[in-house]
Amino acid sequence: MSTTQRQKKTPQWIDDQIKRLEIEKSLLLNDSLTSKDPEAIVKAQVYLSNMSKQKSNPKAYFFPFDAEYNNGREYKDVIQTVPDNILRKVSYIHIIDLIIQTKINQVLDFLKFTVDEQKEGFTIRKKLSRFEDRRQSKEPTKQEQKSIEDIVDFIENSGQNEKWDMYDDLHGFVSKVLRDSYTFNRLTFELERNMKNELLRYVPIDAQTIRLLNTIDPYYEHKNPTTKFAKRKFKEKEYYPRYAQIWQGQIVENPITSEQIVWYPWEMAFEVRKKSTDIWRNGYGVSEIEILSQIITWLLNGLSYNGNFFSQGSNPKGILNVKNGDGGGQQILNSLRQMWSTSIAGVNNSHRMPVVEGLDLDFIDMHHSNKDMEFQFWNEFLIVLTCSVFTIDPSELGFNFKTQAQLFGDRGQKERLEHSKDKGLKPILVFLQKVFNKYIISELTEDYEFVFTGIDLEDESQYLENDVKKASAGFVSFEDMFEKYSYRKPNDKDTILNPVYLQNKQMSMYGGEGMNQMVDEDTGEPNEGVNNPFEEFDKSEESNPIWDEAKNWLKQNNLI
Repeated sequence: MSTTQRQKKTPQWIDDQIKRLEIEKSLLLNDSLTSKDPEAIVKAQVYLSNMSKQKSNPKAYFFPFDAEYNNGREYKDVIQTVPDNILRKVSYIHIIDLIIQTKINQVLDFLKFTVDEQKEGFTIRKKLSRFEDRRQSKEPTKQEQKSIEDIVDFIENSGQNEKWDMYDDLHGFVSKVLRDSYTFNRLTFELERNMKNELLRYVPIDAQTIRLLNTIDPYYEHKNPTTKFAKRKFKEKEYYPRYAQIWQGQIVENPITSEQIVWYPWEMAFEVRKKSTDIWRNGYGVSEIEILSQIITWLLNGLSYNGNFFSQGSNPKGILNVKNGDGGGQQILNSLRQMWSTSIAGVNNSHRMPVVEGLDLDFIDMHHSNKDMEFQFWNEFLIVLTCSVFTIDPSELGFNFKTQAQLFGDRGQKERLEHSKDKGLKPILVFLQKVFNKYIISELTEDYEFVFTGIDLEDESQYLENDVKKASAGFVSFEDMFEKYSYRKPNDKDTILNPVYLQNKQMSMYGGEGMNQMVDEDTGEPNEGVNNPFEEFDKSEESNPIWDEAKNWLKQNNLI
């Protein structure tokens, strides 16, 4: 293009050309899709499919890009203040182990299948759209029940395992992965598959040995154009391996194939419970134990100090100092000890007044109870802080501090336990629910989901209480509430024990419109088959001579 031609073009002219080309492309695609030529239709569909698969390049960094954070070993180090091996040891310290095991036991109570969503447990239910009401769903058919039973068996056995296979059941699996999650804030388990890439079983792995490969970095291909890791296709998409097992700083090799042990995304479940955008974490999270590293150190120091006091130290009430300097020396001390043991020591000599002659004595008090109280409050404060980070109430561990009873009372104790359940138990159940659905249930079927039940019982009772208040205040009718919970209108066959409803029903039977219809039979006229007693009385009066004479006498005397 010559300089003269370039000068004739303006930015506005270029914008117009781009718009014109976009319109031409749209028209061309439309003509190809609506044409009668199959080849043209296929080409247009392939083009649109490729356009939808194109990814935009990221702009931000998700991992530290300084050279000091790159170990040169193809995986990302865990950047943390406390190494993993120390975190593992700390997790078995009495107070930390008690907290973790208590939280695990609370989750294990929900690992029983149930069809009643008001009971604690888990269930497998059919997925619904976001606009469908769960309460209006139909009961599962026999075929659906069989499918649910197969899914539950797979979950409870951790896959297609036989009785004597050395694999964990559901309780063992959850116990292991939850302990790792609370220790390292990482949860890992391997997804074993058959030759058809169908899920065969899932096996928990020590999260301490699992690391993220550098391939998870969006810039990996740009930084490593000659990478040794190969892509593999899964469901029409290609992926690099993402995880590796590390031992003594190196990726472990398979003893049979001599290949490095790495996992592709569909072969390993790797979940961080407490996620963060902190770039300095290098893709890993921070666990409760790491957060409490200083608090746990203080707590252990306090317990060691108190323990050493009883094992190595002494606790005298004070020191008796003999100040006489007249040269009596050891003889005077021996005489004092003998007098002390015979006249003061023992139960029989309690409260006797010792009397000494010619001695200058000085007593140094070594007993300070207020310091003991301060030490106790300090230990309680550290325990409360530890429980707070783990979102568990100290009373769930058996710690009943007097200060808590003074501050909260019995009612406060109940509210704190409910609060502890909402803050500590519910989030971990929701986390596990997502893990099961993402890595296990979705691999078995897309029609069902794993759900923990019996979590929001208080919310359900609150909803019911609000509906009762609305009906009592007259904001809604009884029929509206009946239809809301039974999904149909009430009829005469329903046995309803509501006292207001029964009273209205009885009133309608004794004098309402229904009774009038029964009496009048839709005509509004009295029934023909019923005799009028007053008409019979009038007829009998006409043929009664006694009554005629009595009536004449009453008229003559102006009585009628």
